[in-house]
Amino acid sequence: MKIFLIFVSLIASIIAANVRSGGKIVGGIEVPIENVPYQVSVRYNNYHTCGGSIISSSFILTAQHCTSGRTAGYLTVRAGSNSSINGGEIFQVSKIIPHPNFNEYSLDYDFSLLKLTNAIVLDGITKDKVQLPTQDEILAKGIAMFVSGWGATLNPNQSTSILRGVTITSIDFDTCNLIYLRDGGLGASQICAGELAGGKDSCYGDSGGPMVSLAGTRKLYGVVSWGIDCALPGWPGVYARVSLVRNWIDENTKV
Repeated sequence: MKIFLIFVSLIASIIAANVRSGGKIVGGIEVPIENVPYQVSVRYNNYHTCGGSIISSSFILTAQHCTSGRTAGYLTVRAGSNSSINGGEIFQVSKIIPHPNFNEYSLDYDFSLLKLTNAIVLDGITKDKVQLPTQDEILAKGIAMFVSGWGATLNPNQSTSILRGVTITSIDFDTCNLIYLRDGGLGASQICAGELAGGKDSCYGDSGGPMVSLAGTRKLYGVVSWGIDCALPGWPGVYARVSLVRNWIDENTKV
């Protein structure tokens, strides 16, 4: 039992070191907020810490590892700006709704809902909700996806406060699970996307942000969760699978 606990602790340390909070999109371009009006900056003590997505005028979907141990009174959301430090509007968070199945070691079910004190006026230009998939809807492999955020670019000459985005490709569960077996494999709520050749990825500081499909109507299939470093060849990013928790979202938000 002691050996097992030490192993679990080691895995938790590895994952914690690779949780994508605190950094920028790798291999992408600057994005105007009009292109991703559902994107928000989640702020703790008035500093950007994670991304999030507008799913209704009163609710934001983000990653639970972005809110664990934090109280709503210290959280705000900046909406309507591609800058993480100015512009748009600031909204106070009144309630955090964590997913009850969240696993702090594997980051399975890495979801939190943020209820806002005042509703966002959705103008359809700089502030708009993103469409959600249906319950258990499958994301096929090889689909072009777009992920955005204010995370690490790994390039010191690129702005750290301007929103960036990158197009990546969805990867089937079995392939990605095999890649991550050394780290315990994927959980039931996890999917992958990226480029196996490397060079394009979400990164530290993009956690909680949106991964949407580019085929047809944009749908929010993934929430940025974790990975092994950023944009490394052979290591795609791991995302929380939104379609698995659509019923939970509906029950708590009535969207």
